[in-house]
Amino acid sequence: MSEIYGKYSIYAIKNKEVASSGNLISGCIAEEGAIFMLDGANLTDEGSTFSYNGAGNGSIAYCKNCTMTFKKSVFIGNYANQGGLFYIKDNGTLVMEDV
Repeated sequence: MSEIYGKYSIYAIKNKEVASSGNLISGCIAEEGAIFMLDGANLTDEGSTFSYNGAGNGSIAYCKNCTMTFKKSVFIGNYANQGGLFYIKDNGTLVMEDV
C-alpha cells in the first residue's frame, strides 16, 4: 500500500475534463480530497477501485463547483473527518451509476 501525504493527489481547475478508468488507488492520505481536488472541473471515473484512502474533507474528492460521475466504481474502507467519500462545496453535482 502506498501512502501519499499532502494537500491532494490530482488537482483540476476550471473548465477541465478529468477522465479516470480501471485504476486501483489505495492508501492516499491528504488534507482535502485524497485523490481528487476539483475546482470548477468535471470528473468521470469508470471501473476504478478506491480503498483505504483518508482525508480531512472527502476521502475520494473535494469538489467545489464541479461535476463528478462514477460508473461501476468500488469504494472500500475510505474515511474522512467531513464528507466521507465526497466533500461538495458550493454548487456540485454527484452522479453514481452501478456502484
